Amino acid sequence: MADGFTIGAGDPGGHYRATPTQLVDATKQIAALIAREAPKAVINVNTWGIAAWDKFPSPFSVVCWEKEVQLSRTLIGRTDIAGAEVGIEFPLHNYYRSLARKCYVDAGKSPELFPTAEEVAALRRRGLQRLWGWPYFLTDECDDGFSPGTAGMTQSETRYLKQIVETARRLELNGMIANAMASNIFAESLNLYAFGRFCKDSSATPERVILEFAGFISEPETAANLAQVIRLIENHSTWQAGTPQKYRLPSFDVTPLKSAHDACQLLNKVAIRRQCPLPLIKPPAAYVEKLKERLRILAKTEKEN
Repeated sequence: MADGFTIGAGDPGGHYRATPTQLVDATKQIAALIAREAPKAVINVNTWGIAAWDKFPSPFSVVCWEKEVQLSRTLIGRTDIAGAEVGIEFPLHNYYRSLARKCYVDAGKSPELFPTAEEVAALRRRGLQRLWGWPYFLTDECDDGFSPGTAGMTQSETRYLKQIVETARRLELNGMIANAMASNIFAESLNLYAFGRFCKDSSATPERVILEFAGFISEPETAANLAQVIRLIENHSTWQAGTPQKYRLPSFDVTPLKSAHDACQLLNKVAIRRQCPLPLIKPPAAYVEKLKERLRILAKTEKEN
């Protein structure tokens, strides 16, 4: 009864004995099964985890990300898999992911960007109708494996979300998708909102989107203060910390805030809405508590340093 299905290479999928040929065969069999059982449903293929089908390289090694590009190109190049009836979801790891970028920097290499605009155009000429991007980690698991224990913690990655959505526009992808695990979805409400805003409005800026979201949580007279607090939290996000220096985006100006302690004091002065005009799964006060939780951790880190 689903409108569509995604055939994913896995998370991570594969096996140290697996082969890329087995993935091709499995993908074709699953596509045939969907076409038979749900003939009205659309089908997408996502190459997330494809490297695991070729000797199972560690995602903490640059070999994994190099193989992802190589194997993705081979899979997508097959007209018996990617055609007019099948769309492609690109993980875009080498364009944005902090872990992939760290592996390349550690290896003294530059990421090979995939797909290129030329590759997207060639797929479109082949008749593919759905060419989407999927920046998985930016809307949800923002620690990206570098900071265990931060899942479910409220952070903000609006600058990086704006960057990857603009990358997708430059590549002329015609869709973007995001996700959030049940345990994280409330904590990452701002990231999900920002992702949607950037996709729908190319003129939207991180600063404006943060202020808009702050207006859903705070009464109008203190929304700017709440936005300032959120910007400070984003400056110190685990994504920012895990991204190699050469790829980090400039921090927001949060003057006059100098510390998490200052931000916490300002947050205590925010007039919280009783009800949120945005359909959050918890009331605004609960979101403010999540911000306080993050600020306490940042304040502790400041003291230790």
